[in-house]
Amino acid sequence: MKIDDLLPKWLEWLNTIEDTVSTLQRDRQIRCETVEIVEANPATLKPGVFVRWFLRHYDRSAAVSVRTLRDEGRDAVSLVNLLGDMGKHASVITWEWFLGQYLRNIPTGDESPRHAFTRKAEAAFQRWGGETCCHVACSVLRKDRAEVIAAVERVKDHVDKRIAHYNGTVDPKELKLATHKKLDAAIDVIAEKTCLCIGLLRQAMPSHILEPSIISGWTRVFEIPWRKTVDRQ
Repeated sequence: MKIDDLLPKWLEWLNTIEDTVSTLQRDRQIRCETVEIVEANPATLKPGVFVRWFLRHYDRSAAVSVRTLRDEGRDAVSLVNLLGDMGKHASVITWEWFLGQYLRNIPTGDESPRHAFTRKAEAAFQRWGGETCCHVACSVLRKDRAEVIAAVERVKDHVDKRIAHYNGTVDPKELKLATHKKLDAAIDVIAEKTCLCIGLLRQAMPSHILEPSIISGWTRVFEIPWRKTVDRQ
């Protein structure tokens, strides 16, 4: 197979993965800022029903999304499957193709930036080359895939046994519950590997994945007084 046969599918998967990761990063920031608001206003915003409800829904949503990106199911669109499929066909992701993607950004008729673009491409491709310089090394992709699986393992176990299929019969001692620390670590690894895939397949590095941009003014919901009007008639 050639890269042109596989790239459309990989890019389609990558778009779905990127959307999920961007949502994870955005939701995590909202969770962190909400906790900061509550902790800064203990007199009026006690960690009561609202905070427990909010954190419970965030935890479940984020954990399930992380679990989805680790899914190894045959038909699953996941980061693990993307890295696995790229690893199987690593030989088609060649240096010539990668360089060509960089050079296509040179303005028509202006060859002066060619050297700079080539040096930039060389630096980017070196991360994927491993022991070979003609195509991406499958060992590098396998290592990235293994790191994602390892980072998400505790979250996966939590989702499988405590969220998706919990019926109260599982021995609590057998439940490997994920902490916020484990969940955050899994999100960080997923975001890192997603950025690397974007750099390889799109020749781009979207900073918004690692530093999400939250919609301006979202915290106003905590600043505007609100009380339901009671009809006294």
